[in-house]
Amino acid sequence: AAVVNENQATAVCAFPRRLESPAYEVKWTGTGASEEKEGGEEAPGLLVTCWTVPKQRKDGLHFLVQTETGDVYKTRVDLHEGRQPVSMQVTLFESLPPAVCIVALKPDLLFLASETGDHGLYR
Repeated sequence: AAVVNENQATAVCAFPRRLESPAYEVKWTGTGASEEKEGGEEAPGLLVTCWTVPKQRKDGLHFLVQTETGDVYKTRVDLHEGRQPVSMQVTLFESLPPAVCIVALKPDLLFLASETGDHGLYR
């Protein structure tokens, strides 16, 4: 994940991977991060399929992001006083069926419109 601002350096944060995923090494460069497999082959990225903003706070932005594998990540972007991104944190929240839409209805209620199966309401 990356936060890009023209007047500031790019903030980059790697998504946590499943243990079953192939081993990737994150390489940090002046322009950001790239992942490579052992042997120099470039790693496939994670595709974000849907996201929602469960709450807005003055100190930062909070998102729930789901990837193509069904993993839901809690993402936080901390903001400086001028609403400039300072840091970013991504943690694994839950694994749910892959969805086309995810909506935070209340602080503890999550609706998931499933891609192939039944829709779900999660606490």
